[in-house]
Amino acid sequence: MVKVVGGDRVSRKLQAVARKSPKLAGQIAFVAADELKADVIRSITEGSVSGAGHIPSKPGEPPNNDTGALKNSIQVVKKGRLTYEVTAGSPSANYALALEEGTRRMKKRPYMEPAAKRLGNRVEKLADKALKKFLRRTK
Repeated sequence: MVKVVGGDRVSRKLQAVARKSPKLAGQIAFVAADELKADVIRSITEGSVSGAGHIPSKPGEPPNNDTGALKNSIQVVKKGRLTYEVTAGSPSANYALALEEGTRRMKKRPYMEPAAKRLGNRVEKLADKALKKFLRRTK
């Protein structure tokens, strides 16, 4: 399985929101995980062709969807009050980690890490905005 855990800055922002409103922080964490899943799926499926016309992705690019096994293996798993994991990999997509990290025979075709980087700033801004809105309401 491939697993990307959120950055420290995002985690600190969520903790700040949680001190004021645990429910709101939990909602932000879920939305972030769900957005990450959607972004990963989009990066794999965008412009891809399945079947006879399938063209594998180039090294450094996200994998191109072919059978749909990788795309269908991506899931969000709640691990704690503010912790969600977005994972990829299943018996039919046991190559998820090899694509993300590469092997000695194949250069990596990352899809999780780039999506997590794209999402990090959006989640941080969302947490800031939610905290400011919450603080205005409670004054």
